[in-house]
Amino acid sequence: MRPVYTPPASSQASLPRVFLGAVLLTLAVFLVLPLTQMVSARREAVLAVRPAELSQIEEPPETDTPPPPPDAEPPPEPPPSLADAPPPLSLNVSLDVAFGSGGAMAVGAGLFQEASAQAAAQDAFNAADLEKRPELLSAVPPAYPESLRKARVEGLVTLVFVLDENGRVEDPRVESSSHKEFEAPALEAIRKWKFKPGIKDGQPVRAFLRQPIRFRLPANT
Repeated sequence: MRPVYTPPASSQASLPRVFLGAVLLTLAVFLVLPLTQMVSARREAVLAVRPAELSQIEEPPETDTPPPPPDAEPPPEPPPSLADAPPPLSLNVSLDVAFGSGGAMAVGAGLFQEASAQAAAQDAFNAADLEKRPELLSAVPPAYPESLRKARVEGLVTLVFVLDENGRVEDPRVESSSHKEFEAPALEAIRKWKFKPGIKDGQPVRAFLRQPIRFRLPANT
């Protein structure tokens, strides 16, 4: 008869503990596995949400930078007054013409002046803006008033007028005079004066002029 092996008592006593440990280990595996799956799923969800959240972030609207304010225009310069007119411009023609009875003499000043303050109102150019300025061709001396000649009164009349494209005097007016009696003879005379018109851009144009006319008596009368 063959002998039967009987395990030691200590080995039999440790079997329940081994079995219990295996059960606990199995339970631990089954418990940990769902947790790891939950953590992984949650991490993927977070990673999936973040790009969406980032895509939903609206960029601040671009604001158009307003253009800088334009430079303030300087105030327009006031038109020059008649007192600011430049010195008379020579016509290159002498108007010292003797005439009348008793040796009395009335002479044009032989000069004309720019009248820029009134040129625009007359639809005419200022003489300074012309390429070629007007030239006096002929001048009729004014009549010397007899009463002033006898009283030996001399004087000066300053006229303003428009010189048209044909060199004719238009709308002469008295700007100033030393004696009213000199005004009518001066106006009558200047209407008969002949000019070569001023030139602008190669064409004859209207120009606004100022002309002083001096009434003078010869020294030997």
